Formats: sequence, structure tokens, C-alpha cells
Amino acid sequence: MEKGSDEMRAYGEMPNPEVKKDSGRKCPRCRGFMEFDPKEGKLRCLSCDYLEAVLSRNEEDTCAEEKDFEYAERNGNHDWGVEKKTVHCENCGIEMIYDAADPIDGCLYCGSSRVAEVQTKDSLAPGGVCVFELDAKQAAERFEQWIRKRRFCRKELKTSVHPKRFKGIFLPCWTFDTHTDTTYDASYGISYQGSKGAPQLEWDGCCGSYREFIDDQIVDGRNRHEQDLLDLNRDFQMKENKAYRQEYLAGFAVERYSVDLMDAWECAKEKISTRLQRHVTNRIMAERHADEVADLKMSTVYTRIKYKLLLLPVWVICFDVNGKLYRFTVNGQNGSVSGKVPVSPGKVASVVLGVLVILGLFCFFLR
Repeated sequence: MEKGSDEMRAYGEMPNPEVKKDSGRKCPRCRGFMEFDPKEGKLRCLSCDYLEAVLSRNEEDTCAEEKDFEYAERNGNHDWGVEKKTVHCENCGIEMIYDAADPIDGCLYCGSSRVAEVQTKDSLAPGGVCVFELDAKQAAERFEQWIRKRRFCRKELKTSVHPKRFKGIFLPCWTFDTHTDTTYDASYGISYQGSKGAPQLEWDGCCGSYREFIDDQIVDGRNRHEQDLLDLNRDFQMKENKAYRQEYLAGFAVERYSVDLMDAWECAKEKISTRLQRHVTNRIMAERHADEVADLKMSTVYTRIKYKLLLLPVWVICFDVNGKLYRFTVNGQNGSVSGKVPVSPGKVASVVLGVLVILGLFCFFLR
């Protein structure tokens, strides 16, 4: 094993608690606790392995319902289905939501034992869940395949992977729908050949209106840790969400959103404005046969605003290498891996030395 490996310890290796998360359903056979099994897509009893469907035969599998933004503060849903508690980590600042009866042994993100239950403003309950489709074993397999391809990665990370080390967490995400009505004015330039042969622009002004419906503008519900290098737009199939049920969360923790609804909407408007600027610019260039657009000024009215709070599934594994934390996530839907790997100085040095030796021999034989 390479130098420094004895200074590495794995975070997240916490003993399995005797009391499991209560999904609100007990096993009809033994009255044991049941957790959601991603491989089966059903609830599994932790005591006798009995499987039970989340939905009854009379229930339909639906997607998250769009909520009216205007009345969110008055009519927002805070019912999670079972009693919850919020736990704050003093080390990394994250807040996680657990079932009230669930024991907490440490932070799932940084391994710190400096965690405590806190009183917070009621958290809005999610409207939908993108359920786990990969279990911990499959997540470990995807991570091993990914890490083996990182040639300069430290050996310890390649030999310290076990399914029990992976912790399932749901990440919060907002989406917004809105109708937009935009008025604009701008200058546009049309290129022509000048008297000396050099291209020049002839400028003119224009104004107009533009309408567009925005469907599912995504805003990350987190504002910490570089958001774990995840691109929510690219990494998750949010259209495949299911209407929220506590059973889908059984056996997993939920990261509490650190970007609240109103702040998320402000962020969404910035993203929508950038999108509208691009589309209005393209329209002016197409309609005016312009080569450039400048001094674009827009005023946008947003109406019929709807929102959803979705939960997105990830498996998390953490390592501490020489006092520095390295966190990796495995997408619970498709198995894609994100994270920055610690580089092994020994491997880099050996490659550099090998290149220098080859160059030296090449120069020697060229004499």
C-alpha cells in the first residue's frame, strides 16, 4: 500500500442501528420495519424479507402535482406523512431530515459526530420523488468501474469500496413553470461592404414583444459544497418522478433545502431572463436579417407561476485522505459518478520518471 494509506480513514462506516426508519408501514407478517428496495421497487421487511408494493391495486402511479406559487406560503404542504426531525452538522453545516424515531450516529456527508437535532421552520414537504433505481450493491459496482479508470487515483480508494459504505440520500430540487410576456427594444446591425473593402455595420433600432412558456426551470435546492459537482439538468430524469409518498423515502435520509422557495424563484427568474435574452436576440437576427444585436432592453411579466419540490436520489461515499475529505456521489437513477479523486504522488512521479527515461534513451540513440 502506498505511503499515506495508514492516514486514511473512511467516513460513513456507521453501525447499522437497531431501530430502523419507519416508513409508516409495518410488515404484515412479523410487524418488523420495512424499507424501500430499489432493485424490487417495493418495500422490503428488514426482518423476514417480505415484499409489499408501495401502491395498492386501487391506486394510480402519478407524477408530482404542480403547486400554485402565489399561494405557496398560505397553502404550502408541510405534511411528510410521518413525524420528522431535522439534524444539523456543526462541521459542514448541512441539515438532514430523518424520521423522528431514527437514531443519528454522525453526519452522512463528512462523518463528523458533531450533529444535533435542531428546531427549524417547517420544511415544505416534497411534491414528488425520483425513486432509487439502483441499490447499494449496484452503486458500489458503478463506483468501482469508474474509479478503476482513474489511473492516478490513490490505491486506497480502489480497495476500500463496500456496499455498506454507501449512504442513500435524497437531494432537494425546485422546478418552476411560468408564462412570460416580454417587451423589448434593441439595436441591430447589418453587415455591408465598405468603400475600402472592409466590412462595416449599418445600425438601426427595433422593438417588439415576445411570449414563451417556460416548462420546468430547474433550481438546485442546495447552495453548499459546489453542489457535489452534480448537474441536475443533465444527471437526472426528473420527468420520471412519482407523486410523493413517505414509503419511497423509507431507509434513506433527505437533505433539507438550503435555498427556500422565494430565493429559488429569484434564481429561476435570472436563468429564465438569460434564456429569453438569447431567444429574443435570435428572433431579431432572423426577422431583421441582422448580423449583430446590441443594447437589448427587456421587461418581462411572469404569470401563472407553478412550482414543484422534487427529491433526487444519490448514493454517497466519503474518504478522508491525510485530513482532506473526498466525497463521491453515485446517481441513484442511472449510476453516473461525480467527485474529485485524490491523486497519488507516487503514481504521477513514476509516470514522469518513465517518460524522462524514454526521452533520454531516444536522445542517446539519436547521437
